[in-house]
Amino acid sequence: MKREDTYFPTVGVIAPSHIADLFQSAALNLGINLRTHTNDTMELESLSAFASQCDLITFAGFSIPLSTIKSLESQGHKVYPSSQTYEQSGRFSQDSKVKADLSVLIARSAHGQATTWVPTRLHQIEGDCVMTISPATQLDPAISVKVQEQALQLAQEISLIGVAAVVINDQLEIAEVRTGPDITGLWTLDGSRTDQFEQHLRAILDLPLGDPGTTDAFTVMGTYTFGEKRDMYRPYLHLMARSPKMKFHQYTSTHDIVSQDVAGHVCIGGNNPMELIEECEHARDYMSAVIDE
Repeated sequence: MKREDTYFPTVGVIAPSHIADLFQSAALNLGINLRTHTNDTMELESLSAFASQCDLITFAGFSIPLSTIKSLESQGHKVYPSSQTYEQSGRFSQDSKVKADLSVLIARSAHGQATTWVPTRLHQIEGDCVMTISPATQLDPAISVKVQEQALQLAQEISLIGVAAVVINDQLEIAEVRTGPDITGLWTLDGSRTDQFEQHLRAILDLPLGDPGTTDAFTVMGTYTFGEKRDMYRPYLHLMARSPKMKFHQYTSTHDIVSQDVAGHVCIGGNNPMELIEECEHARDYMSAVIDE
């Protein structure tokens, strides 16, 4: 009996190359057709040509002008986040005088199914580098539930389709909304049953969402730079022997990056958050050539 051809929508991802690669991994596991646009040129003509090859498009890591999103929508392209979501999420902007303390990652599909990961504490923010702890330490369970409910309500209000990070300040107020997979959600690649990239694809394709539950009691994630170090083989030998549970995500070749650019992240899970933080800090410093022992 001849099998009929199956159809799966083609998803277009507009993102920097390292983010696009993380989408590719999730798409490969799900059998999703994926096209990527990694050029940071946001010219309408180029984006229109790209969108015409896809059934729907999404973006992350690049800031696309609202007017461009509206133009793509007027041409009949499905864009996530939509111009409405992008515009409404822009109502929240980070006040530099108020400390960003927590991040709540949320996902919502086209038919309204929504879920949230556990709140993440922003342990360190140093320029473009961050360290996060999930679930957030020293957070009252009632407050944890409150901020998750707050984030889910917001997702409905802004008609979110996909993933977004809701940044909460130290006064437990929404300080910023960042649409698309976020740096504060990188821990989900190793610490959650469904990572933020897979969940984003499920949401924009209106597939049932995956389980956001954690795989360890705590997961600590830290981004790093290469610093002046170019031979990454020796750091791997040291760090993999020291911390067998640690996972490494290197975004690019050492030859293709400026020393102080974010070059990747490390992630480790376990039961003792202070020990995990120590291991993560050591790995970041070693990868960045701050220490060599």
